[in-house]
Amino acid sequence: MGEWNSSDQLPLRTVESGLIDELGFIDPYLGGHTDRFSLTGELGSEDWKATAYVVDYDFSLFSNFTYLLEDPDDGDQFEQIDKRRIYGLRIDGSTVAPVTLNWGGDIRYDDISKVGLFNTVARERSNTVRTDSVGQFSASAYGELDFQPTENLRASVGVRADLFSWDVTALRPENSGSGNDTLISPKLNIAYRMGENAEFYANWGRGFHSNDARGTTISVDPVSGDPVDRVDPLVTSDGAELGLRYERGDRFNATLTGFWVNLESELLFVGDAGGTEVNGASTRVGVEFSSFVQANDWLAVNFSYTYTDSTFDKNVGDGRRIPGAIESSATLGLNGAWDNGLFIAARARYLGEAPLIEDDSVRAPASTLVNIGGGYRFGNFSVRLDVFNLLDSDDYDIAYYYASRLPGEAAGGVDDVHFRPLEPRSVRTSITYHW
Repeated sequence: MGEWNSSDQLPLRTVESGLIDELGFIDPYLGGHTDRFSLTGELGSEDWKATAYVVDYDFSLFSNFTYLLEDPDDGDQFEQIDKRRIYGLRIDGSTVAPVTLNWGGDIRYDDISKVGLFNTVARERSNTVRTDSVGQFSASAYGELDFQPTENLRASVGVRADLFSWDVTALRPENSGSGNDTLISPKLNIAYRMGENAEFYANWGRGFHSNDARGTTISVDPVSGDPVDRVDPLVTSDGAELGLRYERGDRFNATLTGFWVNLESELLFVGDAGGTEVNGASTRVGVEFSSFVQANDWLAVNFSYTYTDSTFDKNVGDGRRIPGAIESSATLGLNGAWDNGLFIAARARYLGEAPLIEDDSVRAPASTLVNIGGGYRFGNFSVRLDVFNLLDSDDYDIAYYYASRLPGEAAGGVDDVHFRPLEPRSVRTSITYHW
C-alpha cells in the first residue's frame, strides 16, 4: 500500500531560465496511490514444486507531461487507473534418466474490472477518455533437455508454448472485442570446455512480449474518433550470443559476450493517449564484459561493462536511432566483511548517453550514481547505515524529448528535453533480525 506526490519530468527550459529548480514542480497535483495484497501457497517434493497465488491490485496515477498544450484552459492533467484481481498456478519439475528433463507450465487469469484514462483538473475527473473491463487468460508449458555428449561438451534444447486469450468490453462498443493467439518459442544452448579454466558457449532463443489487449481490439481513437490500426497481440524477438568464460577457483571469474537481439516491433499501446502507436522492428548488437575478484579474505570486487548499438531496421524519415536506448553502461561494486561482524558495501553505476529522437540530433547526457553502506552484525541482529547518491549528483535519471506548453508560450508549444534528476543525497538506517 502506498501513496505519493511527484514532480514528474520537467522541461529543461524551466530550470535553465530559473523559473523553478531541478527539484521543483509545475503541476502540484501529480502523484498517485496503489494497493496490492497477495496470498501464495506452495506444495512439492524433490522432483517438482507447485505454486498457487492470488493478487488483488488497485492503482491510480495522476500525470501531466504537456501542461497546457492540448487544453490551454484546464491543462493536460490526466488520471490512469487499473483495478484487477489475478489468479495463477505454476508447476516446475525435473527428471534425471538418463538425461535431465526440466519441465513445467503455468496458467494465469487477470480479471480486470476497470482500466481507464480520464482528463482531470486538480485530481478531479472532468472527462472520461476511455474505460474498459478486460478478461485475460494465459497458459504456457515448457520442456528442456540437458545432456552431455562428451566430457567437454554440454548442450540443452528446449521449447515453450504460450496461449493467450482475451475479451475487452470498452466504453465505445467499436473498441470491444475478443481474440486469442499462440506462440512456440524454441531455444538452443551449447557450451564447450576448452581446458581446466575456460569455456566457450553459444546460445540462441526466441522470446516475446505481449501487448495490451485493448490495442488488439481497438478500431477508433477514443479522443478523435479517427480509425486506428490494431496491434499484434504477441511480438516475437530472436536473440543469440557467443561468449567465453574464464574462472580460477572461487576467487576469480570473467565473461566476455557478444550478443544480437532482433525485436519484431518496439512498444505499442500508448496508455497516456488511450490509443496505439506501432514502431518498427529493431536490432540491438553489443558486447558485455563482467568479472568477479575475491581480492583477499575480506574484500570482493565485481565489475561489468556493456556497449549496445540499437537501431530501427528501417528509416521511416526521421532516422533509425531508438529514443532512450542507452549505448553504454558500467557498474563497479565493492563488498567487505570481517569476522568481527563489520561489513561495508559500495556500488557505482554509470549510464552513457542516449538518443532522444530518431535522427540522433538531441541526446541525453551520461549519468553516474554512487551508493555506499555499512554496518555491524551481532548474533541474529544487524544494524546498517546507507547513503544514497553519495556525491549528490544532479545528473538525469530519465529524459525525453517532446513538445509542451507553459503559460505565455505559443499554441503549438515548445520542443524541449523533459527530465527528472537523480534523487538528492539521502541517508537510511535500519535494524534487521535474521532467522
